[in-house]
Amino acid sequence: MVTLCGCAQSEKKPRVETSALPRSMTFAVAPVLNYSGQPDLDPLRLADLLASELTYVRGAAVLPVSRVAAVLLSQGKTQVESPEHARALARQIGADAMIVGGVTEYDAYAPTVGLVLQLYLTDAAGSAPLDLGEARFRSSPYVAVRATPKAGPSAQVQGTYNAMHKSVVDRVREYARERSETDHPDGWRQYTQVQSLFIRFCWNDALRAMLDQDSWKRDLVAGTADVSETYHE
Repeated sequence: MVTLCGCAQSEKKPRVETSALPRSMTFAVAPVLNYSGQPDLDPLRLADLLASELTYVRGAAVLPVSRVAAVLLSQGKTQVESPEHARALARQIGADAMIVGGVTEYDAYAPTVGLVLQLYLTDAAGSAPLDLGEARFRSSPYVAVRATPKAGPSAQVQGTYNAMHKSVVDRVREYARERSETDHPDGWRQYTQVQSLFIRFCWNDALRAMLDQDSWKRDLVAGTADVSETYHE
C-alpha cells in the first residue's frame, strides 16, 4: 500500500461531475483534523485530496488549501478551532463556505477510513466549539448528523468506509467507472489497494452525501440549517 505523502498521481482521467450546487459557490478547505491516532497522516495532503474531489462538483470553485494554511499560519494556528473561526476564515479569503474534514479511524491494510465532513456557510451564525473528535461512527458508510445553530455547521456527515464491505465495494466500482479507470491493469481494485485513491473515494462519497442534503441549500437564503436526514445502506 502506498504511503499517503508526496505528490499526487497525475490526473489524466476525464472529470465526471459529482452532485451539483444550487448556484456557483467558492469553497475553502481547511487542513484535515487527525483524530485517528496515526501520526503519519498529513493534514495538508488529506485536505488537498478533499479539495481535489470537490472540484468535481458542478458549480464549485475551490481555493488552494495552501491559502487557508497560510492564513492560519499568520494567526499562529495550524487548524480551524471553532465554527466562528471557520466562517471568519472563509470570509477573510473570499470563500462562500469552509469545509472542515476529520479522520477519526484509519487502517491502511483493510483499508478502513472513518471520517467526518462539516460545511460552514459564511452567512450563518454559530460559535460552539469545533469538536469533530466526539463523533462515533456507524457501520453504514455515512450518516447525516443533525446540524443546529448550537452545533455550528450548516451541514455535516460522518461515517466509516471498510473496503471489505460489499456496500462500499459496490460504490468503489461505480466511482472507478466514473473516473474511466476500468482499463487500468488493476481496474477498480486499485481504489482499494492504493491508499490515496481509497481516501479520494471516501471524500468523494461523503461530499455527495453532504452536498445532496436540502437543508443547507435553504440556509443560503433563509438562515441556519437544521439537517436531519439520515442515510442508510
